[in-house]
Amino acid sequence: MEESMRARDQLIEQNIALDLARREAEKAIHARNDFLAVMNHEMCTPMHAIIALFSLLLETELSPEQRVMIETVLKSSNLLATLINLSRLEDGSLELDFGMFNLHGIFKEVINLIRPAASIKKLSLTMILAPDLPMYAVGDEKRLMQTILNIVGNAVKFTKEGYVSIVASVAKPESLRDWRPPEFYPVSRPLLLTSPGS
Repeated sequence: MEESMRARDQLIEQNIALDLARREAEKAIHARNDFLAVMNHEMCTPMHAIIALFSLLLETELSPEQRVMIETVLKSSNLLATLINLSRLEDGSLELDFGMFNLHGIFKEVINLIRPAASIKKLSLTMILAPDLPMYAVGDEKRLMQTILNIVGNAVKFTKEGYVSIVASVAKPESLRDWRPPEFYPVSRPLLLTSPGS
């Protein structure tokens, strides 16, 4: 009887401790969400100012090299603004922006944005778009681009020498069973674009 009472008391103490831990975790989540909301608001204002100023600069007379650099800054700024908005996922207020977009174009844009960083590290970039990859897709173009850019950016960041290869194809259910990583070989040219009709 005494052991049963002790076991019951221990169980009550454990339940109280678990309830306190749950409340502390909920407080931490709310604090993080509040912080993200404030940061989202505070970063959006200067980000939009940067985008607006560079857009105005793009309307002036520029050399081809300057135009390419400013266009790259603008694309990167827009992607950063999208990333800032992803913090709204925490409170469930972010809605995906579905639409039709050029899927091949997304990969080419990523290559263009990553190429300067790869050049600094003397890395070759290769991209192969499989013949079965559709030209157009439906989804959230900006968030897909941000995801691909993040993956490729990390590949460039953590590759010390050699090359980074991007291969895009449609995954088929039967091929996923026996999936193995593809064999990649470096190429002599800094960029190889392979796609249907090219």
